[in-house]
Amino acid sequence: MTEEKKSGAAMHIIGAVLCVVFGFFLVCNIVIIVKGTLHPETPPTVLGVAPMVVLSGSMSGTAEDHIEVGDLIFTKQADIDELKVGDVVAFMDGSIVVTHRIVSISADRTEFVTKGDANNTEDEPISADQIIGQYSGRIPKVGDFALFLQKPLGMVIFIGVPVCAFVVWDILRRRRETRAGDEEKEQLRRELEEHRIDVAFTSLPIHSEEIEWQEVFTEKLGVLIAADHPLAQKAVLKVADLRNERFYCNNSNSDTQDLTREFCHRAGFEPTIFFQGFFPELIGQAVSRGQGVSFLAESRFQRDQQASTQYSWQRNLTFRPVEEDYCRRSCGVAYMRKSYHSKAMKQFHAFFLRYISEKYVDWSSNEQNRERK
Repeated sequence: MTEEKKSGAAMHIIGAVLCVVFGFFLVCNIVIIVKGTLHPETPPTVLGVAPMVVLSGSMSGTAEDHIEVGDLIFTKQADIDELKVGDVVAFMDGSIVVTHRIVSISADRTEFVTKGDANNTEDEPISADQIIGQYSGRIPKVGDFALFLQKPLGMVIFIGVPVCAFVVWDILRRRRETRAGDEEKEQLRRELEEHRIDVAFTSLPIHSEEIEWQEVFTEKLGVLIAADHPLAQKAVLKVADLRNERFYCNNSNSDTQDLTREFCHRAGFEPTIFFQGFFPELIGQAVSRGQGVSFLAESRFQRDQQASTQYSWQRNLTFRPVEEDYCRRSCGVAYMRKSYHSKAMKQFHAFFLRYISEKYVDWSSNEQNRERK
Protein backbone atom coordinates (compact mmCIF):
# COMPACT_ATOMS: atom_id res chain seq x y z
CA MET A 1 0.00 0.00 0.00
CA THR A 2 1.43 3.38 -0.99
CA GLU A 3 1.94 6.21 1.48
CA GLU A 4 -0.89 8.14 -0.18
CA LYS A 5 -3.26 5.20 0.21
CA LYS A 6 -2.19 4.72 3.82
CA SER A 7 -2.86 8.41 4.45
CA GLY A 8 -6.30 8.14 2.87
CA ALA A 9 -7.12 5.06 4.93
CA ALA A 10 -5.97 6.83 8.10
CA MET A 11 -8.20 9.81 7.29
CA HIS A 12 -11.19 7.47 6.91
CA ILE A 13 -10.48 5.94 10.32
CA ILE A 14 -9.98 9.34 11.98
CA GLY A 15 -13.20 10.61 10.42
CA ALA A 16 -15.12 7.58 11.66
CA VAL A 17 -13.72 7.96 15.19
CA LEU A 18 -14.60 11.66 15.29
CA CYS A 19 -18.14 10.90 14.10
CA VAL A 20 -18.56 8.33 16.88
CA VAL A 21 -17.19 10.73 19.53
CA PHE A 22 -19.30 13.69 18.42
CA GLY A 23 -22.33 11.45 18.05
CA PHE A 24 -21.93 10.11 21.59
CA PHE A 25 -21.66 13.57 23.14
CA LEU A 26 -24.57 14.82 21.04
CA VAL A 27 -26.80 11.97 22.22
CA CYS A 28 -25.74 12.53 25.84
CA ASN A 29 -26.51 16.25 25.55
CA ILE A 30 -29.95 15.59 24.08
CA VAL A 31 -30.75 13.02 26.80
CA ILE A 32 -29.73 15.50 29.52
CA ILE A 33 -31.87 18.28 28.02
CA VAL A 34 -34.93 16.04 27.60
CA LYS A 35 -34.67 14.51 31.07
CA GLY A 36 -34.02 17.90 32.64
CA THR A 37 -37.15 19.29 30.95
CA LEU A 38 -39.40 16.35 31.90
CA HIS A 39 -38.08 15.98 35.46
CA PRO A 40 -36.67 19.35 36.59
CA GLU A 41 -36.83 18.32 40.25
CA THR A 42 -33.82 15.94 39.96
CA PRO A 43 -30.53 16.09 38.03
CA PRO A 44 -30.73 14.12 34.74
CA THR A 45 -28.56 11.02 34.38
CA VAL A 46 -26.89 9.31 31.42
CA LEU A 47 -26.01 5.63 31.87
CA GLY A 48 -26.52 6.02 35.62
CA VAL A 49 -24.20 9.04 35.91
CA ALA A 50 -25.41 12.57 36.64
CA PRO A 51 -23.21 15.39 35.32
CA MET A 52 -23.48 18.69 37.20
CA VAL A 53 -21.80 22.09 37.04
CA VAL A 54 -20.31 23.55 40.22
CA LEU A 55 -21.55 27.10 40.89
CA SER A 56 -20.02 27.80 44.34
CA GLY A 57 -16.65 27.36 46.00
CA SER A 58 -17.86 25.57 49.13
CA MET A 59 -15.78 22.47 48.26
CA SER A 60 -12.62 24.24 47.12
CA GLY A 61 -9.39 23.50 48.91
CA THR A 62 -6.40 21.18 48.88
CA ALA A 63 -8.09 17.82 49.48
CA GLU A 64 -7.50 15.16 46.86
CA ASP A 65 -11.19 15.23 45.91
CA HIS A 66 -11.63 19.00 46.12
CA ILE A 67 -14.09 20.68 43.75
CA GLU A 68 -13.71 24.14 42.24
CA VAL A 69 -16.12 26.63 40.73
CA GLY A 70 -16.72 25.88 37.04
CA ASP A 71 -15.86 22.18 37.32
CA LEU A 72 -18.05 19.57 35.66
CA ILE A 73 -18.59 16.87 38.28
CA PHE A 74 -20.14 13.41 38.04
CA THR A 75 -22.15 11.55 40.63
CA LYS A 76 -23.30 7.95 40.65
CA GLN A 77 -26.13 6.29 42.54
CA ALA A 78 -25.24 6.08 46.22
CA ASP A 79 -25.54 2.94 48.33
CA ILE A 80 -26.72 4.40 51.66
CA ASP A 81 -25.44 1.42 53.64
CA GLU A 82 -21.95 1.82 52.17
CA LEU A 83 -21.57 5.58 52.73
CA LYS A 84 -18.99 6.62 55.33
CA VAL A 85 -17.60 9.75 56.89
CA GLY A 86 -15.38 11.55 54.38
CA ASP A 87 -17.42 10.61 51.30
CA VAL A 88 -18.66 13.45 49.13
CA VAL A 89 -22.36 13.25 48.29
CA ALA A 90 -24.90 15.25 46.33
CA PHE A 91 -28.22 15.93 48.04
CA MET A 92 -31.35 17.99 47.54
CA ASP A 93 -31.72 21.09 49.69
CA GLY A 94 -35.17 22.19 48.62
CA SER A 95 -34.85 22.65 44.87
CA ILE A 96 -31.06 23.11 44.98
CA VAL A 97 -28.46 20.37 44.56
CA VAL A 98 -25.62 20.62 47.08
CA THR A 99 -22.41 18.59 46.94
CA HIS A 100 -20.66 18.41 50.34
CA ARG A 101 -18.61 16.01 52.43
CA ILE A 102 -20.15 13.74 55.11
CA VAL A 103 -18.76 14.60 58.56
CA SER A 104 -21.03 12.41 60.73
CA ILE A 105 -23.67 9.68 60.40
CA SER A 106 -26.35 8.77 62.96
CA ALA A 107 -26.25 5.29 64.46
CA ASP A 108 -29.36 4.19 62.58
CA ARG A 109 -28.02 5.78 59.33
CA THR A 110 -31.15 7.86 58.90
CA GLU A 111 -29.45 11.24 59.29
CA PHE A 112 -26.26 12.56 57.75
CA VAL A 113 -24.40 15.74 58.61
CA THR A 114 -22.40 17.35 55.81
CA LYS A 115 -20.05 20.28 55.46
CA GLY A 116 -18.38 22.11 52.62
CA ASP A 117 -14.58 21.91 52.87
CA ALA A 118 -14.34 25.70 52.52
CA ASN A 119 -17.22 26.43 54.91
CA ASN A 120 -16.81 27.25 58.61
CA THR A 121 -20.03 25.61 59.76
CA GLU A 122 -21.74 22.30 59.26
CA ASP A 123 -24.96 21.94 57.26
CA GLU A 124 -28.29 21.06 58.78
CA PRO A 125 -28.73 17.26 59.09
CA ILE A 126 -30.23 15.60 55.99
CA SER A 127 -32.16 12.37 55.63
CA ALA A 128 -31.08 9.43 53.51
CA ASP A 129 -33.91 10.20 51.10
CA GLN A 130 -32.35 13.56 50.27
CA ILE A 131 -29.10 11.98 49.00
CA ILE A 132 -29.25 11.61 45.23
CA GLY A 133 -25.71 10.49 44.44
CA GLN A 134 -22.09 9.99 45.44
CA TYR A 135 -19.30 12.06 43.91
CA SER A 136 -17.21 10.02 41.47
CA GLY A 137 -15.03 12.51 39.59
CA ARG A 138 -14.69 15.83 37.82
CA ILE A 139 -13.40 17.56 34.71
CA PRO A 140 -11.87 20.88 35.77
CA LYS A 141 -13.10 24.16 34.27
CA VAL A 142 -15.46 22.76 31.60
CA GLY A 143 -18.70 23.37 33.46
CA ASP A 144 -19.41 26.68 31.74
CA PHE A 145 -18.85 25.05 28.37
CA ALA A 146 -21.23 22.22 29.33
CA LEU A 147 -23.91 24.75 30.28
CA PHE A 148 -23.35 26.62 27.01
CA LEU A 149 -23.94 23.41 25.01
CA GLN A 150 -27.41 23.12 26.51
CA LYS A 151 -28.42 26.55 25.23
CA PRO A 152 -29.86 26.96 21.69
CA LEU A 153 -26.74 28.72 20.39
CA GLY A 154 -24.53 26.06 21.92
CA MET A 155 -26.57 23.28 20.34
CA VAL A 156 -26.39 24.99 16.94
CA ILE A 157 -22.62 25.36 17.19
CA PHE A 158 -22.08 21.89 18.62
CA ILE A 159 -24.12 20.28 15.83
CA GLY A 160 -23.51 22.74 13.00
CA VAL A 161 -19.73 23.05 13.24
CA PRO A 162 -19.00 19.29 13.15
CA VAL A 163 -21.55 18.76 10.36
CA CYS A 164 -20.07 21.59 8.29
CA ALA A 165 -16.55 20.33 8.98
CA PHE A 166 -17.55 16.83 7.90
CA VAL A 167 -19.19 18.12 4.70
CA VAL A 168 -16.10 20.17 3.82
CA TRP A 169 -13.83 17.21 4.61
CA ASP A 170 -15.96 14.89 2.47
CA ILE A 171 -15.89 17.31 -0.48
CA LEU A 172 -12.11 17.63 -0.21
CA ARG A 173 -11.77 13.85 0.13
CA ARG A 174 -13.81 13.24 -3.01
CA ARG A 175 -11.77 15.79 -4.95
CA ARG A 176 -8.55 14.24 -3.70
CA GLU A 177 -9.69 10.76 -4.72
CA THR A 178 -10.69 12.03 -8.16
CA ARG A 179 -7.28 13.64 -8.55
CA ALA A 180 -5.65 10.41 -7.35
CA GLY A 181 -7.17 8.50 -10.28
CA ASP A 182 -6.02 11.13 -12.76
CA GLU A 183 -2.57 11.26 -11.16
CA GLU A 184 -2.27 7.48 -11.37
CA LYS A 185 -3.01 7.59 -15.09
CA GLU A 186 -0.56 10.46 -15.54
CA GLN A 187 2.14 8.63 -13.60
CA LEU A 188 1.75 5.49 -15.73
CA ARG A 189 1.84 7.60 -18.89
CA ARG A 190 5.09 9.27 -17.81
CA GLU A 191 6.69 5.96 -16.84
CA LEU A 192 5.79 4.47 -20.22
CA GLU A 193 7.03 7.48 -22.17
CA GLU A 194 10.25 7.60 -20.15
CA HIS A 195 10.72 3.82 -20.74
CA ARG A 196 10.82 3.08 -17.03
CA ILE A 197 8.19 0.39 -17.64
CA ASP A 198 7.44 -1.59 -20.80
CA VAL A 199 3.77 -2.32 -20.26
CA ALA A 200 1.02 -1.31 -17.84
CA PHE A 201 -2.02 -3.41 -16.96
CA THR A 202 -4.80 -1.08 -15.85
CA SER A 203 -8.53 -0.53 -15.79
CA LEU A 204 -7.90 3.15 -16.45
CA PRO A 205 -7.51 3.70 -20.21
CA ILE A 206 -4.35 5.61 -21.08
CA HIS A 207 -4.45 7.45 -24.39
CA SER A 208 -1.85 9.59 -26.13
CA GLU A 209 -0.28 9.87 -29.56
CA GLU A 210 2.57 7.60 -28.51
CA ILE A 211 0.70 5.13 -26.26
CA GLU A 212 -1.55 2.29 -27.35
CA TRP A 213 -4.19 1.00 -24.91
CA GLN A 214 -5.78 -2.32 -25.85
CA GLU A 215 -8.69 -3.86 -24.04
CA VAL A 216 -7.72 -7.28 -22.70
CA PHE A 217 -10.97 -8.36 -21.14
CA THR A 218 -14.29 -7.05 -19.95
CA GLU A 219 -16.24 -8.45 -17.04
CA LYS A 220 -19.84 -7.99 -16.04
CA LEU A 221 -20.37 -6.48 -12.63
CA GLY A 222 -23.16 -7.38 -10.27
CA VAL A 223 -24.16 -6.46 -6.73
CA LEU A 224 -22.69 -7.74 -3.48
CA ILE A 225 -25.54 -7.77 -0.99
CA ALA A 226 -26.53 -9.29 2.35
CA ALA A 227 -28.28 -12.64 2.00
CA ASP A 228 -31.12 -11.46 4.27
CA HIS A 229 -31.53 -8.14 2.45
CA PRO A 230 -35.04 -7.72 0.92
CA LEU A 231 -33.50 -7.21 -2.54
CA ALA A 232 -31.76 -10.58 -2.25
CA GLN A 233 -35.17 -12.17 -2.86
CA LYS A 234 -34.82 -11.16 -6.51
CA ALA A 235 -32.80 -13.39 -8.83
CA VAL A 236 -31.74 -10.44 -10.99
CA LEU A 237 -31.60 -6.79 -9.96
CA LYS A 238 -31.96 -3.56 -11.84
CA VAL A 239 -29.65 -0.68 -11.01
CA ALA A 240 -32.77 1.39 -10.25
CA ASP A 241 -33.55 -1.08 -7.42
CA LEU A 242 -30.51 0.31 -5.62
CA ARG A 243 -31.75 3.90 -5.57
CA ASN A 244 -32.20 4.00 -1.79
CA GLU A 245 -29.08 2.01 -0.91
CA ARG A 246 -25.73 3.18 0.38
CA PHE A 247 -22.76 2.19 -1.75
CA TYR A 248 -19.42 0.88 -0.54
CA CYS A 249 -16.58 1.23 -3.06
CA ASN A 250 -13.35 -0.71 -2.95
CA ASN A 251 -10.47 1.66 -3.62
CA SER A 252 -8.15 -1.13 -4.76
CA ASN A 253 -9.72 -0.44 -8.15
CA SER A 254 -9.32 3.25 -8.83
CA ASP A 255 -12.35 3.41 -11.09
CA THR A 256 -14.87 1.76 -8.73
CA GLN A 257 -16.41 5.02 -7.58
CA ASP A 258 -16.55 6.40 -11.13
CA LEU A 259 -18.23 3.23 -12.39
CA THR A 260 -20.74 3.32 -9.54
CA ARG A 261 -21.67 6.90 -10.40
CA GLU A 262 -21.86 6.11 -14.11
CA PHE A 263 -24.16 3.11 -13.60
CA CYS A 264 -26.46 5.02 -11.25
CA HIS A 265 -26.56 8.14 -13.42
CA ARG A 266 -27.61 6.01 -16.39
CA ALA A 267 -30.37 4.59 -14.19
CA GLY A 268 -31.53 8.11 -13.36
CA PHE A 269 -30.32 8.80 -9.82
CA GLU A 270 -27.35 10.07 -7.82
CA PRO A 271 -25.79 7.32 -5.71
CA THR A 272 -25.07 7.71 -2.01
CA ILE A 273 -21.44 6.63 -1.81
CA PHE A 274 -21.13 6.04 1.90
CA PHE A 275 -17.62 4.64 2.01
CA GLN A 276 -14.61 4.32 -0.26
CA GLY A 277 -11.47 2.67 1.06
CA PHE A 278 -8.81 0.01 0.78
CA PHE A 279 -10.37 -2.51 3.14
CA PRO A 280 -12.31 -5.25 1.27
CA GLU A 281 -12.93 -7.10 4.55
CA LEU A 282 -14.43 -3.98 6.13
CA ILE A 283 -16.68 -3.48 3.11
CA GLY A 284 -17.72 -7.14 3.20
CA GLN A 285 -18.61 -6.95 6.87
CA ALA A 286 -20.66 -3.77 6.40
CA VAL A 287 -22.55 -5.26 3.45
CA SER A 288 -23.16 -8.53 5.33
CA ARG A 289 -24.89 -6.52 8.08
CA GLY A 290 -27.20 -4.87 5.56
CA GLN A 291 -25.57 -1.46 5.83
CA GLY A 292 -25.14 -1.04 2.07
CA VAL A 293 -24.26 -2.70 -1.23
CA SER A 294 -21.24 -2.82 -3.51
CA PHE A 295 -20.66 -3.40 -7.22
CA LEU A 296 -18.42 -6.42 -7.69
CA ALA A 297 -17.39 -8.87 -10.38
CA GLU A 298 -18.92 -12.31 -9.90
CA SER A 299 -15.51 -13.90 -10.47
CA ARG A 300 -14.15 -12.00 -7.45
CA PHE A 301 -17.13 -13.05 -5.33
CA GLN A 302 -16.67 -16.71 -6.28
CA ARG A 303 -12.94 -16.60 -5.47
CA ASP A 304 -13.64 -15.10 -2.05
CA GLN A 305 -16.32 -17.69 -1.31
CA GLN A 306 -14.03 -20.56 -2.31
CA ALA A 307 -11.09 -19.30 -0.25
CA SER A 308 -9.68 -21.73 2.30
CA THR A 309 -10.13 -19.19 5.10
CA GLN A 310 -13.60 -17.79 5.60
CA TYR A 311 -15.11 -15.56 8.24
CA SER A 312 -18.55 -15.99 9.75
CA TRP A 313 -19.81 -12.74 8.18
CA GLN A 314 -19.05 -14.09 4.69
CA ARG A 315 -21.86 -16.63 5.07
CA ASN A 316 -24.39 -13.79 4.99
CA LEU A 317 -23.13 -12.43 1.66
CA THR A 318 -24.61 -13.20 -1.71
CA PHE A 319 -24.20 -11.98 -5.28
CA ARG A 320 -26.95 -10.82 -7.59
CA PRO A 321 -26.44 -10.08 -11.30
CA VAL A 322 -27.87 -6.89 -12.76
CA GLU A 323 -30.08 -6.66 -15.81
CA GLU A 324 -28.30 -3.73 -17.45
CA ASP A 325 -25.56 -4.86 -19.83
CA TYR A 326 -23.63 -1.60 -19.42
CA CYS A 327 -22.58 -2.61 -15.91
CA ARG A 328 -19.15 -3.75 -17.02
CA ARG A 329 -15.54 -3.07 -16.19
CA SER A 330 -12.83 -3.23 -18.83
CA CYS A 331 -9.15 -3.84 -18.26
CA GLY A 332 -6.35 -3.51 -20.74
CA VAL A 333 -2.67 -3.09 -21.43
CA ALA A 334 -0.88 0.11 -22.37
CA TYR A 335 2.44 0.26 -24.16
CA MET A 336 4.47 2.55 -26.40
CA ARG A 337 3.52 2.20 -30.08
CA LYS A 338 7.02 2.42 -31.54
CA SER A 339 9.13 0.97 -28.74
CA TYR A 340 11.26 -2.13 -29.13
CA HIS A 341 9.86 -5.10 -27.18
CA SER A 342 12.29 -7.79 -26.17
CA LYS A 343 11.61 -11.49 -26.58
CA ALA A 344 11.27 -11.87 -22.81
CA MET A 345 8.66 -9.14 -22.66
CA LYS A 346 6.69 -10.73 -25.52
CA GLN A 347 6.81 -14.10 -23.75
CA PHE A 348 5.59 -12.54 -20.52
CA HIS A 349 2.80 -10.80 -22.41
CA ALA A 350 1.67 -14.06 -24.00
CA PHE A 351 1.78 -15.82 -20.60
CA PHE A 352 -0.17 -12.99 -19.03
CA LEU A 353 -2.91 -13.20 -21.63
CA ARG A 354 -3.21 -16.98 -21.22
CA TYR A 355 -3.45 -16.56 -17.46
CA ILE A 356 -6.18 -13.93 -17.75
CA SER A 357 -8.10 -16.07 -20.25
CA GLU A 358 -8.34 -18.84 -17.64
CA LYS A 359 -9.60 -16.50 -14.93
CA TYR A 360 -12.28 -14.49 -16.68
CA VAL A 361 -15.20 -15.91 -18.61
CA ASP A 362 -15.79 -12.64 -20.45
CA TRP A 363 -12.37 -12.92 -22.07
CA SER A 364 -12.11 -11.02 -25.30
CA SER A 365 -11.56 -13.32 -28.26
CA ASN A 366 -10.03 -10.57 -30.35
CA GLU A 367 -6.78 -11.96 -31.73
CA GLN A 368 -5.31 -8.50 -31.64
CA ASN A 369 -5.55 -8.64 -27.86
CA ARG A 370 -3.97 -12.07 -27.67
CA GLU A 371 -0.68 -11.30 -29.34
CA ARG A 372 1.26 -8.10 -29.48
CA LYS A 373 3.30 -7.56 -32.56
